[in-house]
This record gives sequence, C-alpha cells and structure tokens, in this order.
Amino acid sequence: MCPCSLQKGVNDIDDKKLLKELNKILTLEHGHLGMYKNYQDYQDKEIRRAFRRFMEIEIEHINKIKNIFRNLGGIYSPLIESGDIIGNLLGITVNFINDQEVLKTYSFIENKAHEGYMNFVAKLEKDNEPRNNFIAEMVAANMFEAKLMHLWLEDKLRNG
Repeated sequence: MCPCSLQKGVNDIDDKKLLKELNKILTLEHGHLGMYKNYQDYQDKEIRRAFRRFMEIEIEHINKIKNIFRNLGGIYSPLIESGDIIGNLLGITVNFINDQEVLKTYSFIENKAHEGYMNFVAKLEKDNEPRNNFIAEMVAANMFEAKLMHLWLEDKLRNG
C-alpha cells in the first residue's frame, strides 16, 4: 500500500485501485515491448527502424510506470512480465502473416492503448489530489506516444 494515504472523496482513486490500474498498465506495456522486440525480422527498413524505436519507447514507458510504483512505495506484480510473453507470442503469430496485417494489428493495439491511457488520465484528473494529478501528467506522455505510434502505423498502412 502507498505510504501517502488519500483522503477519501467522491472521485478519489484509492491506493489499492491506483496500484491495480498501474499493474494492468505495466503488464500491457510489457506486451507492447514483446510486439516490437522482433524488429530485426522485418525486411522493410522503415518498419524495422520504426519498430526498434517503438521498442525503445515501450521500455521508457515501462521504466516510467515502475518509477511511479517506487515513488508511491508500492510493489508491482511479478506477473507483469507475462505481458512480454504474450507480446512475443503475438509477434510470432503475426510473423506468419504479411506486413500489412502486422501494421493493422499493431495500429489497433496502439489505438486501444491510447484510449486506455485517456480513460486513466481522465480518472486521475477528476481527483483534486495533487499526487494523482502529478501521475496523470506523467502518464499523459505515454498516452500521446501511443497515439503517435498509432498514427505512424496508419500512415504506413496508407502510404506503404
């Protein structure tokens, strides 16, 4: 549990809910990392370069969420790395289809990530607790980067 307790109000996200949500996000970020780890397998140089950078971005996202956990005094679940396994399996699965299908799948996933972050940030911002507003600012960058990755994937789909 976080050492800095919240005063309970109508919109407040309590510590347990906050840590649960952060664990879920961390697991999903590990899944995204697993998707992009196999960037070397792509023949298209632009996809290879983009996926390598996307992998680096996902690592940044993971580290940011882990830092939030540390600063809250919470402990993230050891199961989060199962997301990496799922992402790797997704990568193996999509390697059996063409690049266009990979781009569509990853675009869909990044769009869902953006939506998930938007909802999480909105929940945090409803709260007047400075800590939660600070966390909202921290994860909003991840939200925007998910959107940018989605837009790159959509552009690559349209323009090759």
